[in-house]
Amino acid sequence: MLRRVNPANWVLLAMLGLCFSALSLEVKAQEKKKLTLQDTLSRGQYRTSRGRASWTQSGKLIRMKGKTSDPITGEEKEEPRMPRGKKGRRGPRPKIHHDRGEKLPQTSPNKKFVSFVRDHNMYIRGIDGKNEIAVSKDGSRELLHGELDWVYQEEIYGRFNFNGMWWSPSSQAVAYLKIDESQVKDFVVIDHIPNTLKVETTNYPKVGDPNPVADLGVFDLMTKKTVWMDLSKFEGTEPLIVYVGWTPSGDKLIFQVQNRIQNWLELLEGDPKTGKIETLIREESETGWVNRIAQPRWLEDGTFMWWSERTGFKHLYHYNAQGKLIAQVTNGPWVNQGIIKLDEEAKKVWFYGNQENPCGREAYQVDFDGKNLMLLTPGRGHHTIQLNHDASLLIDTWSNTEMPPKAVVRDLNGETKRELFSRSLHSEFAYSRREYLRIPARDGFIMDATLIKPHDFDPKKSYPIMLFTYSGPDAPSVRDAWSVSPWHQFVAQEGALVLQVNNRTSSGRGQTYTDACYLSFGVSELRDLEDAVRFIGKNSWADDSRVGISGWSFGGFMAGYALTHSKLFTVGIAGAGVYDWALYDTIYTERYMSTPQLNPQGYAKTSCLKAAKNLSGHLLLLHGTMDDNVHFQNTVQFAGELQKHGKDFDMMIYPKMRHGPRGFKRAHIRNKEWKTLKTHLIDGKSQKSI
Repeated sequence: MLRRVNPANWVLLAMLGLCFSALSLEVKAQEKKKLTLQDTLSRGQYRTSRGRASWTQSGKLIRMKGKTSDPITGEEKEEPRMPRGKKGRRGPRPKIHHDRGEKLPQTSPNKKFVSFVRDHNMYIRGIDGKNEIAVSKDGSRELLHGELDWVYQEEIYGRFNFNGMWWSPSSQAVAYLKIDESQVKDFVVIDHIPNTLKVETTNYPKVGDPNPVADLGVFDLMTKKTVWMDLSKFEGTEPLIVYVGWTPSGDKLIFQVQNRIQNWLELLEGDPKTGKIETLIREESETGWVNRIAQPRWLEDGTFMWWSERTGFKHLYHYNAQGKLIAQVTNGPWVNQGIIKLDEEAKKVWFYGNQENPCGREAYQVDFDGKNLMLLTPGRGHHTIQLNHDASLLIDTWSNTEMPPKAVVRDLNGETKRELFSRSLHSEFAYSRREYLRIPARDGFIMDATLIKPHDFDPKKSYPIMLFTYSGPDAPSVRDAWSVSPWHQFVAQEGALVLQVNNRTSSGRGQTYTDACYLSFGVSELRDLEDAVRFIGKNSWADDSRVGISGWSFGGFMAGYALTHSKLFTVGIAGAGVYDWALYDTIYTERYMSTPQLNPQGYAKTSCLKAAKNLSGHLLLLHGTMDDNVHFQNTVQFAGELQKHGKDFDMMIYPKMRHGPRGFKRAHIRNKEWKTLKTHLIDGKSQKSI
């Protein structure tokens, strides 16, 4: 049973406090400087006072402002220094010759060996640089050993993480991926600045085209041979190897495999000596996709914790070593956001979740069997906790959209035992409060949102609405945490209502809602965004005849999609968007959209290119010519379709720029964005009937 503090009192007090603080901020704002466009390029314009607290090494005292004190009374106390172990325990650094093209060094757990890649082959040698072993010899641009290709690092293992090698805990073996690129089509990115064009060629699989083929092997240092995992059971599914690891003892390989369109996932155990594999857990979805899951969290008794979204909400499950379910640890229409601490002796787990507030984060404690769920952190917002030595007390640091961070000491009943600090905003610039709203969609779904009004807001006036969005799957634009964007403050300062909203697919509320975008990117997202704008537009001070939308990457797609699939928007700023999902990579796109061969209607329905003739409002396209993620090809093709249908629009291209703006290009983009908003939104003529 959930034990929690009655929220009525703290909600009332918080609301009263926010009213007084908002009034104070608005009065002071009249006396403060206005932001310039240049000021928006730095996040240092709105600073809070300092405040940080942590437990000492023993976990019994609190360290704050260079002093240590009793966690309850605040009485200053000193803690004897505790030995931190011998220096140099990290071992000697491996000798890697970067001038010979050696890269991706991975040191063995016993610090005696290092694996690395050279010329697309994998090698192992002693940490001292001696006794080199060639694990592979047939590496090439089309056959990678121990290194990941573009799409595997971008969409599976993490951007800029090209490592494809994993040492066993015993340091006697290394698991590694072999990736065959021979069927993957090349894509060319061009640097137009040199007189002689500089051309970059990358294996980039676009939707519906052949994927790289991955195999998983284990190289044994004793036998000096590789044993390959037997993946024959997955023949015909074009499998993706999406996680690799080891059991704590190192006697088994643990890895995860998905099919190409990613509507199932298997957790597998592999024998490093024979290559035989066994399925421990299989996750499936009939209504959407299965997200990649973190590797099992192993316990000392050989059991493990496992994440699953099988109920439509991410929760924690306890399994034995053979993959048999022991208990569901957390449950309900909310999301378990991650483990903080496991106590095997007490059979308790501390974790973050969003049961109280979908766009917030609270800390909880629960027994391994799912009983005695306790809320540890009352108070609306985003909480981060630090437990003391015996988990009887915790430091709770939290904030929300309208409150800078504060910290207190709590017991496990959520009761405040001591207040540590409360930060306050310090800025020479006028500040407008970021109001937290909950907006109903047309079907009753509640969307979390924020609204920034001009600091000299006059309810008798009517202001245009500017929507900044990303809206990608499970990627919220709104978190109930303190954050100040000088750019958003500037746009509000200059006379717009700045709106951000979590449509259902980006709400963080669970896979049940994220699945709404399956097979039809943009459709559900745009409908929710329209509902949010119309909700704000019901106010006399909001001009819903002047509405802007702006985003980058997926947000750029949403801006382009909105102006070609809706009449609501006056202006759109689309940066580096995917304007037809047939132009993007296989692994990301097919997870949500399947393949063009299986879902032709979905691809047609979600294309900005095919709807270019319906452009409504003023569109600004921004893109870097050397974007190797969302290719510049997207903007060129979109521009061509708009021109074909006689549509007027603006476009600014950025030579040499990749997917994200840097340096002077960022300043140029900001200036172009502002000129567009000022001309077509802020100074635009209102059509709203009074």
